[in-house]
Amino acid sequence: MAYLRRFVIALTAVAVMASIASQAAGQGELDLETALELYASRNPNLEAERDHIEMAQGRLEQSGLWPNPTFNFSQEGYPFGNSNSGFFQDQEHSIGIGQLFELGGKRGRRKEMARLDMDAVELEIEDVLRLGKAQVKYAFLRAYYAQRRRDTAQDLFSTYQRLRDIHQMRFEAGDVSGLSQLKINAEEIRYLTAVTRGQGDFTQAWNELAALLVWSESRSPDLRLPDDLERVDQPLEELKRTALESRPDLEVQRVEIRKSQVDVTLQESLKVPDLTVGGGYKNDFGQDSYYLGIKVPLPLFNRNQGAIAEKVADVHRNQSLLTWQELLIVREVESAFERFSTQKDNLERIQDSVIDQVNSVATITGQSYLEGEASLLDYLDALRVQLDTSINFFELTHQVRRSFVDLERVVGGNLN
Repeated sequence: MAYLRRFVIALTAVAVMASIASQAAGQGELDLETALELYASRNPNLEAERDHIEMAQGRLEQSGLWPNPTFNFSQEGYPFGNSNSGFFQDQEHSIGIGQLFELGGKRGRRKEMARLDMDAVELEIEDVLRLGKAQVKYAFLRAYYAQRRRDTAQDLFSTYQRLRDIHQMRFEAGDVSGLSQLKINAEEIRYLTAVTRGQGDFTQAWNELAALLVWSESRSPDLRLPDDLERVDQPLEELKRTALESRPDLEVQRVEIRKSQVDVTLQESLKVPDLTVGGGYKNDFGQDSYYLGIKVPLPLFNRNQGAIAEKVADVHRNQSLLTWQELLIVREVESAFERFSTQKDNLERIQDSVIDQVNSVATITGQSYLEGEASLLDYLDALRVQLDTSINFFELTHQVRRSFVDLERVVGGNLN
């Protein structure tokens, strides 16, 4: 009888594992690198940010255009009252054209401002991509570890169900008491709660990830990550230097400083009056003639003093903002590095000393229970510890990998 029961249990386990494998194969797989590629190529918010490049290109083109010439036509000498001349006779009329010439290098400085604006837009898009990729990684990690917790809870729930069925057979055969059967039935809520929580966390995280990836398929894939944890080989000082040199948002601020410096020179050039040159044809009571004209404003009162002072202050302001931003980034890198290092060290100690032992204890206890050497409570307790420890281990691993993403985000580039 004992041999038959073991055979039935083994056959059930094989069927369950085959079903799980079949479901995973049907859903397909998605790894993190593929998810990042999908985000970079599909996300409409990122595409909208890229449209700013064409907008900046239009401003650059506009900044270098010459002012349009002006066309002038005038006619004078229309009589009113008593007059011997006709209404449309003996009038003065002129036709001319004028062109504004910007002096002091105004057009060149506007073009330089527009080029710097183009550089800032490209850097801002790079920064949006940096933050967007971090958001994808956060969502992917949440979904992946929720999936792991759910699957682990489901596997242990299947083990519990087989244990419950075996114990029910023993109870019906009169080998065990009804009280022990009540105890094993009461454990079901633990596994159902773990499975439900894992599925709920996975659904929420996957919906966020699917939105970022513009995922069109109705069925979620099987998420994949390598088991090996990420490593950081660079020392802290090198990471800080890398962040200060490569963070796109810092580069944007440096471009803003250069823009404000050029803007000072642009405002100074506005002190130089522009020159309007024109000429044309004039008919004065039948006498044909040509004329030339020059118009220059006299900078007696307004020499753009206020605007120049404003832009000089803006240079100092942008320099102060850059200094403050650099200080914040250095602190961010220090905090992220310390958090990742501490969490990874703790996880590695736990992984080496606890996880394998917990799994081994559960396996051995289960075998002992089937052979009649361990009690039901021993086996239930071993499964309970295995479930809680596995879920906690996944939580810790998730936090370590999330802290690595935090470090990548604040440094400004991939660390692998």
